[in-house]
Amino acid sequence: MALHRIFIAINLPEAIKKELLEYQSKWPELPARWTSKENLHLTLAFLGNTSDQELTEVCKLMQGIGERHAPFELRITHLQYGPDTKRPRMVWALIEKSPELLTLQKSVETSLAESSQVHYRAETRPYTNHLTLARLKTF
Repeated sequence: MALHRIFIAINLPEAIKKELLEYQSKWPELPARWTSKENLHLTLAFLGNTSDQELTEVCKLMQGIGERHAPFELRITHLQYGPDTKRPRMVWALIEKSPELLTLQKSVETSLAESSQVHYRAETRPYTNHLTLARLKTF
């Protein structure tokens, strides 16, 4: 049985990805492994290892959610170290916590948790609306 590492995420427009990737050249001295353009996304839920059967159900659930939610804009508020500024491991671009984003994220989480065909454990930590730009190298 094939397993897939699955994230439910919002893909970003190419222009935004390009703009975010420019930080690599602005901060060349930063000891970090930068996120590739293909991997820049805003995670709504992390499922982890998911079977083909579960993935089919996840796709159906997400299509229904997409049909119920109107498009909205995302706004990057600032960059910061994360997840803890005292012992940073990453560089994050924080996204404004708009009501539309929070409603969508909660809808995704609730739908996955209520499905009897998907093994999903909701995060115990509060949702962090961020894009991971880089993972800092530890010495």
